[in-house]
Amino acid sequence: PKVVIYGITTGVTGNNHYDAIMLANVGDGMAQLEGMKLVYRLKEGSERIKLAEWNTPTTIGPRSFYLLVKSEQEFGIVPDYIFDQPIAGSKGGLKLYDAENNVVDALGWGEDAPEGFFEGIPSEPIAKDQILIRTEADTDDNTTDFSLETEITLFNSGDSNPIFPDPGIDVAVT
Repeated sequence: PKVVIYGITTGVTGNNHYDAIMLANVGDGMAQLEGMKLVYRLKEGSERIKLAEWNTPTTIGPRSFYLLVKSEQEFGIVPDYIFDQPIAGSKGGLKLYDAENNVVDALGWGEDAPEGFFEGIPSEPIAKDQILIRTEADTDDNTTDFSLETEITLFNSGDSNPIFPDPGIDVAVT
């Protein structure tokens, strides 16, 4: 199992707080989130904010998703986790840590993405009505691994995707 940051959206027209993050298990076995945490940082020098921390057994099925959403928002899908912190689309970064505090994955966007909160080169800023979505296996370069899309589709732990790329194999997801 390999857990990665799969996608993020940071607002739609008329709602700046339509924030959602998808994680995905791109492997064939069950992935355990217990002990892991997801941290957000707006820019260099700003506070590191823990968006999520899993202290109890929580799994993501093989080639399946896990949906985290901003509190008090309606997404039309049942979230797996709710967080309180708004996320900026112009710049920022996410880091996913394992139970031993090792970085599992990182995603940064915008010119002022915080150092250490991206892999390779940060992705473009996320505009309203867009989702920054993983389109390649984890090559450790955000500009290669992610692209901006205008069709926002969210997936939760009840969803799986049989066309997920195997870790290390480049396959476009449409």
